[in-house]
Amino acid sequence: MIINSVNHIFETDKDNFGGHYPDEPLTGKPGQRPDDYGYLEHIYTKDQEETYELVSQLREAFDAISVRDNMTRVMMTNTHTSIKNAVKYYGEGAHLGSHIPLNFALIEGLDKSSDARDIKYAVDRWLTYKPLRKQANWMIGDHDRSRVASRFRSELVDAFNMLILLLPGVAVTYMGEEIGMQDGFVPWTETKDPLACNTDDPVNFVEVSRDPVRTPFPWSNGKNAGFSTADQTWLPVAEGFEYLNVANQRSAVRSHYQVYRALTNLRIRAAFKYGRMESLALNNEVFAFKRWHNDDAYVIVMNVGRTYQVVNLTAFDLIFGQLEVEASSVLSSRTYNDVVPAGSLDLAADEALVLRMQA
Repeated sequence: MIINSVNHIFETDKDNFGGHYPDEPLTGKPGQRPDDYGYLEHIYTKDQEETYELVSQLREAFDAISVRDNMTRVMMTNTHTSIKNAVKYYGEGAHLGSHIPLNFALIEGLDKSSDARDIKYAVDRWLTYKPLRKQANWMIGDHDRSRVASRFRSELVDAFNMLILLLPGVAVTYMGEEIGMQDGFVPWTETKDPLACNTDDPVNFVEVSRDPVRTPFPWSNGKNAGFSTADQTWLPVAEGFEYLNVANQRSAVRSHYQVYRALTNLRIRAAFKYGRMESLALNNEVFAFKRWHNDDAYVIVMNVGRTYQVVNLTAFDLIFGQLEVEASSVLSSRTYNDVVPAGSLDLAADEALVLRMQA
């Protein structure tokens, strides 16, 4: 169960301010108008200490129900807040909190201009702040933000799926990321998002509308992309569903769907379930991380740049010799079981690989 915006439940006690609610300070962010949420620093109306206590009480209720039938109820909390506040929702000591305080580091911390160093920073920062014995979680898209294919480019879909699925912890996939779905176009006349409708601006509403990331999921090339048999869906189906849909990708030899399936199968291996992790920005364009458990070791390498790169994976401890390809991005020339050299690996633009040390 996801508890959305839980950090907005409480506001500060006015009795601490002479019986009057205090004014919140200005953020000073450029381009923010007085009626924009980002105009103020909301230090009195979110992330109050009482919120963490409430989440702990909710967790107790979840666990009490779970004890009755021995079925764990998972609590997820959605709080767009600082990383220091976000990890507090895990709870502390005997006061357990959310199983999964959603991690927005890869969504809010990365954009089209981000390079390998930015990815490493976002990954390492969450793992540093997260309590030691709590599960990390990773997501690259949600119902408020553009998917990878639109926010970055379609060629990087597999790379980012490798990232969130093979880092240690829980992977959270927003519908459509597994097939490389792009944002749809929703005209003013069909817009439903209150944020957009409240602008009363049929031209600039697109700047705030979240409807483009909420269009129907394309199952097939049939009516309404196989999503509904209704004459009209709540939001229009995105253009291109005739080609970009699950049915097409399931029948294809190489597709984002097939890559995603391969990655989910890898997750059951000990190196990804229990293994340790080390990450490196091998240069500005290439990010890589190693997962290993006992003698079973893997390197996931992703070229997020637009140019050919050659990297040395022996920069990781105990990575040497030849590596076998376990999975590759759809545009890669490498396929399963191909062998590549650890010491001098050439990568095409946008290429991503999952490699295994040969036994």
